[in-house]
Amino acid sequence: MEHIAFFYNILTLIFGLSTFFLSLVYALKSKEELLIRYLFLFLSFTLSIVSEIVIFYFRDRLNLLYIRYLSLFSIILLFFVLQLIFFIFSFVNYVYRVKYEKIKNIIIFILCVVIFLVQTSFIVVFKMQIEQNSALSRLIIKSPFLFLFFAVLYSVINHFCYIKNISDKLKKTSSIVQVVLIIMIPCFIVDFIFYDNPAIMIHFIFFVLFSVISSRYILKYYFSINQNNDYSSSNYENFYKNYNLTNREKEIVELLINGRSNKEISLTLNISLSTVKNHLHNIFQKTNSLSRWDIMSKIKN
Repeated sequence: MEHIAFFYNILTLIFGLSTFFLSLVYALKSKEELLIRYLFLFLSFTLSIVSEIVIFYFRDRLNLLYIRYLSLFSIILLFFVLQLIFFIFSFVNYVYRVKYEKIKNIIIFILCVVIFLVQTSFIVVFKMQIEQNSALSRLIIKSPFLFLFFAVLYSVINHFCYIKNISDKLKKTSSIVQVVLIIMIPCFIVDFIFYDNPAIMIHFIFFVLFSVISSRYILKYYFSINQNNDYSSSNYENFYKNYNLTNREKEIVELLINGRSNKEISLTLNISLSTVKNHLHNIFQKTNSLSRWDIMSKIKN
C-alpha cells in the first residue's frame, strides 16, 4: 500500500507540474488576463498539494522531525491553503462576472489575512500543547480545509447563478469542472474526517482531473488561436457592427485572430504595449468576452 501511495503522489505531481508549465508558456505568450488569473490559481493549488505531500512524508518517515516542526508545517499548509482559497474566489468572481467583484475580492483577502494571523498566533502561543496533544494537532492541520470547503461551495453556487455571463466555449469546460467538484464534495468530507491517517488522499484525484481538463482546454484554445482562421468579410463586418468597434479596435481584432501577441500587435501598429492592452480591455468589455477564443467564436457565429 505504501508503494501505491508513493506512485499516486508522484503521478499527482507530474500531472500538476505538466499543466502548470503548459499554462505558464501560453500565459506568457498571450498575456491574457484569464490565463494569468488561472495560472495563479493553479500555482496555489499545486503548492498546497506539494505541502501536503511533504507533510505526509515527514509524518510517515521522519516522525520525530514531524512532531518537532509540527507548528511550522501547520503554518506553511495554512498559508498555501488560504492562498488557494483567495485565488478560487478571485477567479470565480472574474470568470462569472460576479457583481461587486473588486469589493468581494478585497473582503476575501482581508478574511484570509485575519484567519492566517489568528491561527498562526494560536499555533505560536500554544506550540507546546499542540505538539503534545495529538487530537489538537490533527485539528490544527485539518482546519484550513474547512475553509477550502466553503470556497468550493462558492464556486458551485456561482456557476449556477451566473453561468449566463460566460461564453459557450468556456461554459462547457466550466460545467465539467463544476460537475467534478459536486461529485468530489463527499470525497473532500471523507478526506477531512480521515486526514490524520490517510492511505490515499481522495481529493488528489480532483487535482489530477482538474489538471487534465485544464490542459485539454488550454491546448484546444492554443490550436484554435493558431490555426488558419479564414473568416469572410461579412463575418467581420457583422461583428464590428454588432459591437460598435472603432477603426483601431477593428485592426487589433484582425491581428488578434491571426494569433499575434500583444507585443507583435504593438510593433505592427506602431503603438505602445499599454495602448494595446487598453484597446484589448475595451474590446473585451464591449464584446462581453474573456479571451481571444470568445472573440473568434463570436466572429464565426
